[in-house]
Amino acid sequence: APDGSAPDGSAPDCTERPDAADAPGAVALRGEERLLTGASDDEAGPVVAATRYLPEPDWGVTVSVPEAVLYAPVRELTRNLVAASLAVGVLAVLLAALAARWVTGPVRSLEAAVRSLALGAQEVPADATAPGELGELAAAFNSMATSVGERQAALERDRADLEQRYADLELLTHAMAHDLAGPLTGIRGVFDLMASGRIADDAQRELLVERGGAAAQRLEHLIDDLLVLIRAIGTPLQLRPVDLEDLVDTASEQLGLEGVMTRTPLPTIAGDRALLDHVVTNLLTNAASYHQPGEPPRIEVTAQRHGDHVELCIDDAGPGIPEEERAASLEPFFRGAASGTRRGSGLGLPIAARVAARHGGSLRITDSPLGGARIVVSLPTLSPTEAPPAVPAAGSG
Repeated sequence: APDGSAPDGSAPDCTERPDAADAPGAVALRGEERLLTGASDDEAGPVVAATRYLPEPDWGVTVSVPEAVLYAPVRELTRNLVAASLAVGVLAVLLAALAARWVTGPVRSLEAAVRSLALGAQEVPADATAPGELGELAAAFNSMATSVGERQAALERDRADLEQRYADLELLTHAMAHDLAGPLTGIRGVFDLMASGRIADDAQRELLVERGGAAAQRLEHLIDDLLVLIRAIGTPLQLRPVDLEDLVDTASEQLGLEGVMTRTPLPTIAGDRALLDHVVTNLLTNAASYHQPGEPPRIEVTAQRHGDHVELCIDDAGPGIPEEERAASLEPFFRGAASGTRRGSGLGLPIAARVAARHGGSLRITDSPLGGARIVVSLPTLSPTEAPPAVPAAGSG
């Protein structure tokens, strides 16, 4: 009923629902305007209700919405916010880890490079790709490490070179004491006989003088070769462009050799002109000394390029050098079986080998197509753009 009584006019029974006074309808009939939460609806469950009393026609109006429907957007928003917060948190952790790695990675790389350098190795470069000052520091460290490595390599080469020079000088000292004694003994014997007065025959005196002169000449050649060998071992090189063709032609002319054939163009190389002139002269002299009996000397000179080196090959038609003697032939004062009665100094090939080594090259002995020995001297080439111009040989046209 509009007044809130039962349909039969009796008072409403509220004993079965003790909370009936707070029911949305009762509140509305009392003229109260309220927002009720937690009210129960048997079908929809808890609801949120709004009440209003209308004096005419004495009605209480109630509007209710299930809590599940009303709060669904809020709950959805809450879930979304929680999920977003978790995602942001995880992303923040990842970004922090990446940032830490971005910052500490170059530092760790630099630390590893420093440790590697401290242990004497340069295999671990610092990461120079890092931005800013860390990258600049890493690049500067790498440059320093490269410079240190180059200096260490240079020091190692110098140490090995000094050890080789010391060994060569020690060997040379012992050999000099032995080989200089021969000519000196011969010269002293000639003077002793001449001074004794026992040589009355002019022919004998002339023969003694001739022998003494030959011994003196041999001693002179030996001393000249020793001086060249000492220079090849222990003095700095005077590197200049050297025209090999001019060098060979000049040496052949000075030696009076007419059978020297240059089969290929000979290039310009970087070298010490004086040392190389002595080498070519000695090699041509050796080649001219070894030839078949009754035949004129046959000498061929060729050159072959191999990368940044040129191989100067001098071939002769002599008996050759046995393979078992080739290594020993590069030691001072060695005389092999093929030398026969030749009385050379035994320094020609050793000097050539050491001069080639000082130039950054090498010397080896092989068989010649002419039937004798082939001496192969490897020397560094010279770029055509390098200066100064080639220095001509002394006495050349």
